Amino acid sequence: MSDKSRDAAKDIDTNSLIGNRYMQEIWSDGTTLWAVDYTGQDSDVGNKIYAFNLSDAAVLSSLSLSGLSLSPTFNGDTARYTGTVFGADIQTTVRVMAAQSTARGSISPADADTAAAGHQVALAGQRVETSITINVTPTNSLSRTCIVTVTNLFTARNPTQDFSTLEAAGNN
Repeated sequence: MSDKSRDAAKDIDTNSLIGNRYMQEIWSDGTTLWAVDYTGQDSDVGNKIYAFNLSDAAVLSSLSLSGLSLSPTFNGDTARYTGTVFGADIQTTVRVMAAQSTARGSISPADADTAAAGHQVALAGQRVETSITINVTPTNSLSRTCIVTVTNLFTARNPTQDFSTLEAAGNN
């Protein structure tokens, strides 16, 4: 990044790509990332140079959650979003599309209502955060994780308790 800070959401997990934890000598020209594996433990994996296409990196072309607005506003390069909702026992429908049509993806937590269209996520109530993780892996490229943290601002109130408090304060 231009300010020399690290964005962990853009880290490359070579283990999930090729099943190897011993990548060494990693370099890139901005379009392709190369990594050398010297392990030699497996003739199908060790002692090879791997090339990953960065130009087809996992980018989302759209992301929306029903009933809330994302902050910041959606941008395919953004990896973390927040949103707020207000209500007891509610859910949101996650709609996501990858820029590459052959990309594979997953959403966590699991679909809360498999009978309904789309991927439903049950949102925790009473000022609790729900973390929604979206993973996208295009063909022959690097995976990307996007995280949306949704806070439910709903607080249950007991109307009887509220009225008795007003009466005790002399507000009959």
